[in-house]
Amino acid sequence: AAYGDHAVGGVINIITKKGTETPSSEVLVEGGRDNFNRQVVSTVGKLGDVDYALSLERSETEGWRDRTGSRSEGGDLSLGYDFSEGLRLDVNISALHTDYEMPGALTKAQYDADPQKAGNPADEAIADYFSVSPTLTAKLAEDIEFVLDLGYSSKDIETDQPSFFTPVWSDLLVETLSVSPRLIVTAPVGELANRLTLGLDWAYDSLEIERFADARRTAYAGGADVSKDTLAIYANDALHVTDALVLSAGARFGKSTYAVEEENAAKASIADDDDTHREQAYHLGLTWSASETTKLFARYEHFYRFPFTDEQISYSGFGSSFNKSLDPETGDSYEIGIEQRLPGGVTVAASLFRMEMQDEIAYVFPNNVNLDETVHQGVELSLRANPSAYVSLHGNYTLQEIEFDAGANAGNEIPLVPKHKLGGGVEVCPFEALRVNLDATYTSPMYGGGDNGNSQPRIGDYVVVDFGLAYTIASEKTTWEIFGGIDNLLDEKYTDFVYSSVFYTGYYPSPGRTYKVGLKASF
Repeated sequence: AAYGDHAVGGVINIITKKGTETPSSEVLVEGGRDNFNRQVVSTVGKLGDVDYALSLERSETEGWRDRTGSRSEGGDLSLGYDFSEGLRLDVNISALHTDYEMPGALTKAQYDADPQKAGNPADEAIADYFSVSPTLTAKLAEDIEFVLDLGYSSKDIETDQPSFFTPVWSDLLVETLSVSPRLIVTAPVGELANRLTLGLDWAYDSLEIERFADARRTAYAGGADVSKDTLAIYANDALHVTDALVLSAGARFGKSTYAVEEENAAKASIADDDDTHREQAYHLGLTWSASETTKLFARYEHFYRFPFTDEQISYSGFGSSFNKSLDPETGDSYEIGIEQRLPGGVTVAASLFRMEMQDEIAYVFPNNVNLDETVHQGVELSLRANPSAYVSLHGNYTLQEIEFDAGANAGNEIPLVPKHKLGGGVEVCPFEALRVNLDATYTSPMYGGGDNGNSQPRIGDYVVVDFGLAYTIASEKTTWEIFGGIDNLLDEKYTDFVYSSVFYTGYYPSPGRTYKVGLKASF
């Protein structure tokens, strides 16, 4: 309800760097296994009335598996200008060029023999990404703020897939326009503090694809123009019933229209269609700070997720297909939890959750389909502790019961979701300049993708251990940090993704032991 239809599983809030009155810069270089190398230069500061933050980065690697090499160069620039005390403009611009190889899946026999081998001998892609995101913030009154987020982004991707069972070379251009105004009112309701947000989200995605039957892209094999037009309005309110008790509520109403125009190799029209979905979301929550050390919360939400463009409309590989029978995901979520601070710098948290979903979207050859009703429920536990000034600990555990709740697969587990996930780590600072980290994660067995009937062997459980350290040297004007790390320290052979289709079961190996070292200078 608050963040939109793709926030079913949570939200990542990315806050870009802002300029500062005092300029500062940073240079980082690192290298490691498989000819990995990376260089980063960043600086923040202020020129007159304009604050800025600039970051440039380059990286490349040959990859742990055969044909997993990649190279990229990119940059990010943030600019800010205060027109007056209550009016500010921020603009973020980013660009990235990357080319990468695609190794594909392995059969079980190939995976057992050598997981570093590639399944595809020549598949690769080149991609260019660009985005610009202006934000205007205006303080209309003491307790009223208006924020206007605008956005434009493009993805230009050339993909070569000669190893596909029907070889295909494709050019894809995706462009997105977005407009998101919102009004934030912090006026009290009676004597109760309150924060009300009213907003509108509009996004238009356009996609153009051309497919060819040869690497020189002279034998045209067809193409399609696809669009997705999404509009939503929403309201969210947080009322402080008391200093310790906050009641939150919200609602969102959304509509999304999909359209496709497709032509064959002779440029004759073979599809011209559209379809519209309408859904709504609601949430209601309570947060109670029972004491300075205890916080409890309860939350209910009815949610939805519109299909992604390539879920509703298949436009690569097998040709285009407008899947009008595909409905949005919907569901109801319930969660209660507690966070408790204990003596000795210990904080523990626990939450119980249950998610009842209808029409969950999954790929079943040759199209995406809506699954029968599913249930996700379980418990999440976490711990943070600082037993001394030199040691800090963290741990987390998730237990999930995830299964189909109706249909032919009722009672079966949902693929690619482990029942148990356990992680933890320790950071030790034997003295102020040195940090040493050791982290480990355990993932229990799970069924592979596409195995809704639970008829195939499970993906095996695995433990991944990572090690890192950093040493800091401070001088009068520059701080130096020497760092290094080893990922998958024990060289565990594992995969977290296996997919079964009508043709065969494909394994996608995860990297074995890798390492890197680097140097960072801040000044």
